Order: sequence, then structure tokens, then C-alpha cells
Amino acid sequence: MCAAAEDSLVDTWPRSFLALSPDARTRRHLASLPSLDGVQRTHIDDLHLTLAFIGAISHAQRQMLADALPTLATLAKQIPQLGPTGFETWPLPEKPRVWVAAYALPDALRQLVAQVHAVLTDAGLPVDGRPFRPHITLARFARGAVAADASPAPLEHPAQVEAIGLYCRTAARDGPRYMTLASVPLR
Repeated sequence: MCAAAEDSLVDTWPRSFLALSPDARTRRHLASLPSLDGVQRTHIDDLHLTLAFIGAISHAQRQMLADALPTLATLAKQIPQLGPTGFETWPLPEKPRVWVAAYALPDALRQLVAQVHAVLTDAGLPVDGRPFRPHITLARFARGAVAADASPAPLEHPAQVEAIGLYCRTAARDGPRYMTLASVPLR
């Protein structure tokens, strides 16, 4: 659940992140792809391209991030269709945890990520030091899964994004789902 316990003086949202939402055509295409064996698919409505994983945020931080979304949206509107580079299993094909559709990193997306990092820093939130790798998580592997073939079919269609938002992961009976905390359309 995204809201903290009632006895907390400040609401928090654990497992929060900033992300781009793919348009309906991209979602339908990704949901229609043949899947790997032994994975739990990401719900079609939850497909997203993470810009930054944040973790727990307070109400004040949530408001700061929500207030930054219109400025970030101005940059996000400059992102062209994202060219696919293929499927990957992360963190390693031999020890897979997630199956992703990977995309090229155009300059406009690189600039957006740099601005996201500046917003996080201003809000007193951590910034991941690893290089940004644009991707949409298609499925999760069960714990202890072994090597997987990451290419049941070629990834040929580009991805188009339609919104930028602040989200948090929630627990659901059929696997993780995502709740929108704030969002700005790009079109």
C-alpha cells in the first residue's frame, strides 16, 4: 500500500519513482508480444519507462515532485519515438529478475534524466549513480529463476510516450501494480 500507517505524522509513499507512460499503441504492442516461460507479465496499464527510482518520499517531497512535473513535461515533449534495441534479462541472463524491452537513448531523453536528477537533489532525495538505460519492464521472473532466452521475437516497434508522472508500487494479489500520485500529459 502506498500510504503509511495511520499513526505516522507524515504520509509516505514507499517504492516511489518518476516515469514516462507509453501511449496506448505502444502498450498494446508490448502486451501482445510472446512471453518467456516462467515469468509474471507486467499489467498492460502498468507499463512504464522509469526515469528514476526514488524509494520512500514524504508528503512534502511528493508535493515538490508533483510541482516539478510540468517543467519536466516541457522537456519530455521533445523526446522522439524511442528506437528499440532489443530484449534483455536483468541483472544477468544467467540470473534473471526482470525481462525488459530496451530502447536507444536520444539526447532529449538524456537531458530529461539530467533534469530529473537535479529535481531529486533539490528535494533531498537520492540519485542513482549508475548509467541510465531506457527500458520498459515487461515481466518479472520467479525467485531463483535460471538462465533465460531474452529474444522470443524481435523487438521492432518504437515506443512513444504520452505522460510523465510520479508513481508508487503497490501490493496486489496478482503481482505488483502501480498507483499514480501525480501525472502530466505530454500531448
